[in-house]
Amino acid sequence: FKIIEKNNKTFLTREYERAKEALASRKKSKNHPGGRPSKQSERNTVLSLVRKLEREDLLPCVIFLLSKKRINELGEGLYELDLTTNKEKGSIRGFILKSIARLKGSDKELPQIKNLTDLMVRGIAIHHSGVLPLMKEVTEMLFEKGLIKLLLATETFAMGINMPTRTVVFDDVMKFDGLNKRLLATSEYIQMAGRAGRRGKDEVGTVIILCKGKI
Repeated sequence: FKIIEKNNKTFLTREYERAKEALASRKKSKNHPGGRPSKQSERNTVLSLVRKLEREDLLPCVIFLLSKKRINELGEGLYELDLTTNKEKGSIRGFILKSIARLKGSDKELPQIKNLTDLMVRGIAIHHSGVLPLMKEVTEMLFEKGLIKLLLATETFAMGINMPTRTVVFDDVMKFDGLNKRLLATSEYIQMAGRAGRRGKDEVGTVIILCKGKI
């Protein structure tokens, strides 16, 4: 739902009311017990969002999800999403093959390498502590080259790595800190949101927060 008109910053009351109604309906749905969207619903939300960003020329995009498990599940669910041209596919595949050439024997056939290669060839990548160091490095280099259009990452991607993007999306503003589930601290939000906007390429950076529950 478009709530703010991009050109003149007008607040669109009708769209805001539609968004509220959709949220209320979602909470009541059997597919969303306790107001938590189902995996299928979350997948569809991300697909719709990414396609909209593609139409509006707002890629590349980093979606911050504060859970490795959810990143892996979402990555597996985006099998029908393809964001690269044939030329880009060739460049990505060639770069990956060259990068993994240093591995020995069966290491080149590891399931994670095969799965991530399939994602990256389509312009999609994941980045978290469970990714093999080599594939994490490959992801960062392809992202820097502009060949990764959609990156699903934990907040560690924003820490110490200077990888600006055009759009940043927050899947949630709540995180589990090991003891409690809490709102992101201001510094954490700024660290991640600050990745939006590439110097010399974008006049402004775009930051989106997905409203899937109480905000």
